[in-house]
Amino acid sequence: MTPDLAEVVACHIERLRALGLPTGPDAYLVPNLKGGRMSYGRVEQIVRDAAALASERLLARGMAPLPHVTPHTLRRTYISIALPAYDWDVKYVMDQVGHEDSKVTLDIYAQMQKRAKRDHGAKFDKLVRDARELLQERPKVGSEEPIGTAMGTAWPKLASRRGVRATRSRAKTGRFAGDSAMEPAGIEPATSCLQSRRSPS
Repeated sequence: MTPDLAEVVACHIERLRALGLPTGPDAYLVPNLKGGRMSYGRVEQIVRDAAALASERLLARGMAPLPHVTPHTLRRTYISIALPAYDWDVKYVMDQVGHEDSKVTLDIYAQMQKRAKRDHGAKFDKLVRDARELLQERPKVGSEEPIGTAMGTAWPKLASRRGVRATRSRAKTGRFAGDSAMEPAGIEPATSCLQSRRSPS
């Protein structure tokens, strides 16, 4: 158990003792009113009532209600939190939830990995947009502004030192000077395979 959960359980055991219910090693941690084992149906009802109350509070705050919640939903939620919390230690999480077969844990793991990587495409698009903006800000050959100044302020995170040197070299030769309508707008000046040669005038 986590430290916070251990504190909650300790308080719960104190309440059981105050009610005169058994709290020994063989006793149920969450017993029914008679101290026996609580049925799955009763657990399901408790979870359903708690979810309904939570949804009412969410709606009162202008937020979406909870989806259909069952004890199994809570179990999967715990796994979804435990995997990243325990550095994706699948074996440890399997032991925590009592999975003898790793398939269920690995299925949840795979789903979470897919969700975690959904923003990769957005990051790619942002990089391309930033590169296009950089090309629009690139100084023309013969301008009074030193190319190093513009590159140093406009492209600090997009280009390595090698890429900046390569861009300076091309600017001197006029290959990416930006002074011709025939010259295509490249997205990565430092990569030779993306360049196109202009016909000699």
